[in-house]
Amino acid sequence: MINVLIVDENSTYRQGMISFVKKIFSETFNKEIHVTSALTESNVSDAHIIFLSLCRGEHLSCIPELQKRKECIVIGILDGELPEVEILPHCFHNMVMITRKSTLPEVSEKILTAWRERTPFRCHSCSGCACKQMTQKQEYIMTRFRWGKTVSEIASELALSEKTVYTHKYIVMRKFGLRTDHELLIFLKKMYAHKYSLFSDIPVLRRLFRSAG
Repeated sequence: MINVLIVDENSTYRQGMISFVKKIFSETFNKEIHVTSALTESNVSDAHIIFLSLCRGEHLSCIPELQKRKECIVIGILDGELPEVEILPHCFHNMVMITRKSTLPEVSEKILTAWRERTPFRCHSCSGCACKQMTQKQEYIMTRFRWGKTVSEIASELALSEKTVYTHKYIVMRKFGLRTDHELLIFLKKMYAHKYSLFSDIPVLRRLFRSAG
């Protein structure tokens, strides 16, 4: 039995991928698959294959649950084009990337190659990780962008100049390779979802989430 974790809000794509992976492993290895969809430490630990939907910039962030994987392959699913090759954060070590526009033969080849070449995952510490992070001030500003506040409103609320707010927004977007406000909002939604479940014990973030209601 092959345990497959598919984390993707697009139900149509998710169901199609489940059917496709079932066919691949049935025909190639005569194996059945068991599918889960919740990104929890337990599911990650049990998984042999993880399909993870990633928005632009998310592959440069931190998803600590992935540190719990064992002999498992991670397939990152991107909406747009594949990012340039670079050093990935420890959470995404050895991740294989595909896009939603990748052809079935391309996806099949990447899955089978990754499966045949899989090795046990060695848990890394966060020390020296290549993940990108925001400063505390950037956290405050980006949280308010996520709430739908304007630059003027954020500047007034935080007693900053509008130029300072614009500058921090530009720095964050450049750091994570985000090109539009739409990409920024999608990225912030996913990032804060992770932080709410994983890091809410950090005082500054806990205050932010309480303020969000």
